[in-house]
Amino acid sequence: MFYYVSNAKTGILTIINSSCNTIVRNIFVGKRAFKIAAIDNNRVCVACDRSNSISVVDCLSYDVKIIDIPNDGNMEIDKLNKKMFISNTSEIIKYDLSTEKVISYIGGFSGITALKLNEDTSKLYVLDKLLSEFRIYSTVNSKLIYSIKNLGINPGFFLISKDDKTAYISMGNHDHSINNYDILKLDIQTQKLRSLDLPKGSIIAGMALNGNTLYAANRGLNRIELINIETYKAYGFILTSMPKPNRLCITDDETKLLVVNRNDGGKGSLDIIDTTTNLIIGRVLMDSQDSQPYDVASFYLSLPEITNLPVSITDLRLTKKPLIIITKKVFACYHENIDFSNIAISLAGVNNLSYVLEKLKFNNGVIVKGSEVRTSIDEMPGFSRIQFILRITYIIYCRDNNDNKQRFEGFLENNQDIIVTMPKERDVDEFELMLKTTTKLINTPSIIDNVLRFGVTTFLELKIIGEDEISMKAFQNSGRWPDLEEDLDNIEEHFETFLGSSGSIFPEGTVFPYLDEIND
Repeated sequence: MFYYVSNAKTGILTIINSSCNTIVRNIFVGKRAFKIAAIDNNRVCVACDRSNSISVVDCLSYDVKIIDIPNDGNMEIDKLNKKMFISNTSEIIKYDLSTEKVISYIGGFSGITALKLNEDTSKLYVLDKLLSEFRIYSTVNSKLIYSIKNLGINPGFFLISKDDKTAYISMGNHDHSINNYDILKLDIQTQKLRSLDLPKGSIIAGMALNGNTLYAANRGLNRIELINIETYKAYGFILTSMPKPNRLCITDDETKLLVVNRNDGGKGSLDIIDTTTNLIIGRVLMDSQDSQPYDVASFYLSLPEITNLPVSITDLRLTKKPLIIITKKVFACYHENIDFSNIAISLAGVNNLSYVLEKLKFNNGVIVKGSEVRTSIDEMPGFSRIQFILRITYIIYCRDNNDNKQRFEGFLENNQDIIVTMPKERDVDEFELMLKTTTKLINTPSIIDNVLRFGVTTFLELKIIGEDEISMKAFQNSGRWPDLEEDLDNIEEHFETFLGSSGSIFPEGTVFPYLDEIND
C-alpha cells in the first residue's frame, strides 16, 4: 500500500511507502494540485485547476501524462467503465479514459464544490455551494434523478455511505457571530435532513466514514471530531499534529485514518491514526518548506510479480497413544530476513532547531490489530494461509542545538503471507502465533537538514503453537513408574535437557516444611 498526497501550493504529488512511512517520490503534476483518484492499480489522476489539466501518474515508472481539460480541482473516476467525471464550476464533463475523448456535458450549475460517485458507480452526486443544492444524476444517461434544495448557507464538502443511503454534508456560514457550523445528515431515500451542531469556531474541511464512526476534520479547532452515526452525536476528538487538518482517508484495510494538515508557517504533514485506538501512530513531514497538502488517498500498487518467495510449509502429525499429557508444542517455525534499506524520517524542526542522534531503539514486532487473516486454501487441501501486517516501532533519541533531549517515534510495516500444512482434524484458528523480531542497522545513520536516513534489516521468527498430546508411558499395567533410561527417547524431543549444576539447585538455607513427614 502507498499513500498519495497532493499539494495545492507546490503542485507536487508525494508518494509515500506505507511500510516505513517514507517519501519515495515527489512528482510535479501541475499548478494547484487538488483531488486524487485511481484509474487502476498502477495509475492515479490528479486534478490541477490552475493548469486546466488532469495529470495521469504511472506509479511504477513515475511518468506523467497530461490531459488538457478545464477543471476546478474536483473529479471522480469510474474505474470499472474507465470514465472520468470532471467539475468545471458550472458544468460537469464526462470523459472516456479509453478513447481519451469528451463524451458529454452536464450543465446548469453555479458553483460546484464537490462531487462523488456511489459505491457501484451508477449515480453521481453533486453539491452546488451557490445554489445550496444537492443533486443526484444517473451515470448511464447523465439524467437528473432528483435534487434537494435549500440546504443552508455555504455547503462545502460531502460524503456518501457505502450502502448509498446516507449523505453527510458539511455546512458553514463563516459568520463568527453566529454559531451555525454543523454537519447535515441526509437520508437519500426519504430526503429527510438532520443537523449536528458542533462547538463554535468549527470549520469542517473533510470527512471519512469507518463503521459507526464519522471522522470530521475540524480545521477551526485543530482536531478530528468523532461522531457516532447511529446516535448522531459527537463523542470525542483527536488532536492533529498541525492546526489545519484538511482531507481524510480510510485505508482499504480499515486500520488507519490518514489526515493531511499544515501549520501557519507553511509546513505540511500527513498524520497516521490507528482506527482501533484513535491515536496518532505516525507522521510524515512534507519536504517543501511552503506546503499546502490538500488531498490524501491510499491505494494498493500492483508491483511486478516476484517468484520464489519464501514459504513456510510444515507437516503436522498427530500421535495417538494410550497414556498422554496435553502440552503446548511448536508445530511450525518460520524465519525471514526483511530489509528496510532506505528509510528517511523528517524530524520536526522548529525555531531553527537542529538535531544530533544519540540512539535508535527498535521494539519487538507485533501483529497489527485487525490485520490477521487465517484461511484454508480450497485448491490445496490440508494447507492454510496466515496473513498479517508486521509492525516494528522505533524510537529516536536526539539532542537539539540547545542541548535539550528530544524523542521521536514511528514504525515500519511489512505484509506477511505464510502457508502451512494443517491436519484435517485441526483448524488453523486453534493455533497461537508467537512473534519475535531482531532489528539491526545495516549502515550508519545520518542527519542532514533534519532528515534522518538509515537502513535496517529485521530477522523475523514466527512460531505456530498449539496443544498436542505427548505420551509419557507412565503407570503401566504394573502400576510402577517407567524406567527413565528406557523412556528417555520418547520424551527428549518434547523437553529440553536440564544440565544441572555442581551443587544443590536450591539456595542455601531453603526450608522444606513437609520433608520430615515424607521421610516418616
